[in-house]
Amino acid sequence: MKLLSFNIQNYRSIINSGWTYLAYDNITALIGQNESGKTSVLEALRSFYEDKISDDVLRSDLTFPTVSCSFDIEDRKIFDLLNPRLLPDQLKKILENKKEITLSREWNQKKSSTIKIIDQDVLEYFETREKEKKELETRVQQEINKILERVEVILKDMELAEHDKQEAKDQLNKWYQKRDEAKKARRKAKKNDEKIMTQQEFESTQKICSQKEEEFNKKVKAYEDIKIQLQDISEKSSICKSCNEFIERVEQADKELKKVYSTLKDAEHIFEICSNEKEKKAAYQRLQSVRFEYSQAVKSYNELKEESSLQKVIASRVFDGQKFKIAEEEARMTSEKQKKYYKIEDIGKELFKHIPIFEFFEDFSSLLPNKIDLEDLLTENQGAEGYKAAQNFLRIAGLDAEFFREKNHRILKQKIENLNSDITINFQDYWRQNVGKDNKIKLNFELEHYDYTVPEKSGKPYLEFWIKDQQERLYPKQRSRGVRWFLSFYLELKATARQNSVDRVLLIDEPGLSLHARAQEDVLKVFEDLKDSMQIVYSTHSPHLVDINKLYRILAVQRTDENVENSDTIILDAKSLHSASLDTLSPIYSLMGTRLNEQ
Repeated sequence: MKLLSFNIQNYRSIINSGWTYLAYDNITALIGQNESGKTSVLEALRSFYEDKISDDVLRSDLTFPTVSCSFDIEDRKIFDLLNPRLLPDQLKKILENKKEITLSREWNQKKSSTIKIIDQDVLEYFETREKEKKELETRVQQEINKILERVEVILKDMELAEHDKQEAKDQLNKWYQKRDEAKKARRKAKKNDEKIMTQQEFESTQKICSQKEEEFNKKVKAYEDIKIQLQDISEKSSICKSCNEFIERVEQADKELKKVYSTLKDAEHIFEICSNEKEKKAAYQRLQSVRFEYSQAVKSYNELKEESSLQKVIASRVFDGQKFKIAEEEARMTSEKQKKYYKIEDIGKELFKHIPIFEFFEDFSSLLPNKIDLEDLLTENQGAEGYKAAQNFLRIAGLDAEFFREKNHRILKQKIENLNSDITINFQDYWRQNVGKDNKIKLNFELEHYDYTVPEKSGKPYLEFWIKDQQERLYPKQRSRGVRWFLSFYLELKATARQNSVDRVLLIDEPGLSLHARAQEDVLKVFEDLKDSMQIVYSTHSPHLVDINKLYRILAVQRTDENVENSDTIILDAKSLHSASLDTLSPIYSLMGTRLNEQ
C-alpha cells in the first residue's frame, strides 16, 4: 500500500488540514516557520499509526483528534486484504473494484480510539443499514404502542361486556323466578276466571323470559367476540410487553453504566494524585477493580441493547403474520449470520493490518556503539547499547548469524576486511565531506575477543566499530555531532530500505540541523536514492533540503495569522504556494537566490 493523502483534525494547532496529498514520487517536504505546525503534522501521522495521544496534543476546547489517511492498494485486490465470506453481497459489490481506501482514527475522552473505513460508498452502505434498523425499530415501537392501546381498549370493552352479560343474566334469572311463581299460581287456581288470569300472567312472563334469554345470548356473544379479539392479539401483546421490558432494562443498564463510569473517573483521579507509594498501590488495585466492573457493565449494556433490537425484529415478523416461534427462530438465525459479518470498525482494523509501517526517525536512536557483544546480536538482545544501530550496520553489510560461525579465523578476518571496503565505498557515495583536502572518513568493524582484563567475558567475541580517516582511528562516540547524526540517519534508512517486503512511511523532523550545507544536500541525496523503497515525509527550514526543480514535493505549513501564536494551522500544497507568506517560503527564496547566477 502507498500513503496518498491525509486529513488531520483537532490536533494541537490544526483544526482541519483538509485533504492534503503527498508527492507522487515518495518525497514530501514540509516547510514553514517555527511553531507553524510542521511537527504536529508528523506526530499526527505517527499517532494515527501507533494509536497514541497525550494531553499536550489536545486543543484548549478539549475536542479530540481525528486523523484520516487515504491509501493506494496498488495491484492488490481488496479481497486479498478482507475475507469476502465475512462481507454481505451488497457490500462485496461496493468493495470489489476499489483501488483506494481511506481509514480514519478518532479518539475519545478515554484517549482510546476507533479506526474505521470512511470511503463514502461504504459509509453510505452502513448508514443505510443503520437507518433501516432505526426505521424498523421506530415503526415497530409505534405498532407496539398501538397494539398495547388496542389491548387496553379491548380489556375495557371486555369488562363492560362482562358487566352487561352479568346484568342480563341477573335479569333473566329474575324473570325466570317470576315465571316459576306464575306457573305455581296457575296450578293452584281453582276458579275459572282465576285460572284465566294466572294463565295470562304465566304467558306474559314466559314471553319476557324469551326476550331476556335473547338479550342474554347477545351479551354472551358480544363478550365471546371480545374474548376472541383478545386471544387473537395476545401473541402480539406478549411480544410487545417483552419489547418494552427490554427497553426498560436497557435504560437501567445505561444508568448503571454511567454510574460506574463516574466511579472509574474518580478512581483514575485518585490514582493520579496519590504520591505515597502505599496509597498509590491501593489506588491502583482499586482502579483495576473498577475498570473490570466498568468492562462488565459495558458488556451487559451491549448484550441487553442487542437483545432489545432483536426482540423488535421478532416483533416485526409477528406483526407481519408469522407465528412467534418461527419468527424468533428466523430472526435469531439472521442475527447470528450478521454477527459474523464485518462491522465498519472491523473492516478498518483488518485493512489497518496491511497499511505501511509509519516510522518516526529519532535522532541518535540508531547511534552506532563503540562495541557490542556478539552474543547480544545473535540472541537479539534489544536492551544492549547500540543494538539497533549494530543490527542496521550488519543488515547493510548483508550479514547474518551464520557469517560469524566461520571457524577459520583468517578467512573471517579477510571477509570482514572486504566488507569494510564495500561499506565505506557505499557510505562515501552519500557522505561527500572531506577532512582536509582528500581525507575521507571510512567505516570499519572488527571481530575481537575479550582478554583477561575482563575476566567474566574472557574469550568471548565482540564487534568493535571505528570511524577512521588518514590521521585518526576513533570510536563513533568520539566523532562530531554532524558525523554521528548522518551515520545514524544513513544506517537507519539504508537498513529500512533493505526490508523490501514491508511498505514504510518514514517521518523525519528537521533532518540534518547539525550538518554543513553540503552535508544537508547529502541527506537529500539519500532520500533520492531510497524513494523507490519507502515514502519519506520530512520537515525543514533549510534551502539545501529542498530541490528547486521539484517544487511539487512541497507542502507549506503556516498559521492563518502568523502574528497570533495560537491561530490555526493551514497546509498549502504546491499549487497554492502563491498564498503562502514570505517567511514560510524563505527556504525557496533563499535557494532561488543562491542559484540565480547559475540559471
